[in-house]
Amino acid sequence: ITWSGPKASGQCDAAPCDVENSNRLPGDACGCDEYSTGPPVVWQDGQASGLCTDIPVEVVHLFDEKAVMRHNGKEFKCCVSSASAKEPQIAELLADGQKYARSYGHRRGCGRMFGNTWHGAHRTKSCKVRLGAMAAVLGVSRGELIGMVNGRGMQSPTPQRWMGDNWESIKDKTLMDLTLPGSHNSGNIAGQLSAERVCASDYRYQEYLDAGRAGAPSASKADFDRTFIPWNINHDHTILQQLKKGTRYFHLKVCNFN
Repeated sequence: ITWSGPKASGQCDAAPCDVENSNRLPGDACGCDEYSTGPPVVWQDGQASGLCTDIPVEVVHLFDEKAVMRHNGKEFKCCVSSASAKEPQIAELLADGQKYARSYGHRRGCGRMFGNTWHGAHRTKSCKVRLGAMAAVLGVSRGELIGMVNGRGMQSPTPQRWMGDNWESIKDKTLMDLTLPGSHNSGNIAGQLSAERVCASDYRYQEYLDAGRAGAPSASKADFDRTFIPWNINHDHTILQQLKKGTRYFHLKVCNFN
């Protein structure tokens, strides 16, 4: 906050929320996401705290008619038990070294892998699992799995963390492999741009005077600025706010105002 005499000016943004399994929305909007449950997020000194516990989510649509899912060159199976107290299990189907609970049955069968009460999810048409546990088996982030569940590929609970939330998907990619959200004239921000705070290469008043129509009166500098400056404003958000909204590529004009 800055002061000019008795008048204060400034901007206060809602603090970021990094509670695990939350929607990661800033400030009071932060709470457990739709795939978890827990008490309200508590704030103290700008820091959020809380406990959001995964709830079972239906993921059977990710598996084929044999309850098998393929991801990153690997195969996984959803196994469900007829014993109601047992939660479904996601198991990687290994070519070698598969662990079995019994010595008979099909080597890719849930009964052989987990025991007599287990069968593939294709029989019950349901596979409700906790996303954190499933993500660990698949080797992906929870955010990426949410995107898969919703049919959107990569997903991020909040724009300011989209790269970190999808790190497992992008960590081996080059900049040429990624499409980065960017902004044009990133520093041309409403409330911060004026005739004295615009790059000389962009300020057109002298060019306007030089190219004036013969006999036509020229607008004063003040009148010109009132028309010209608004056309150079590209953003309502500061660079920091653009970053928080997910922007990762900035078009910056470096100017000397001295």
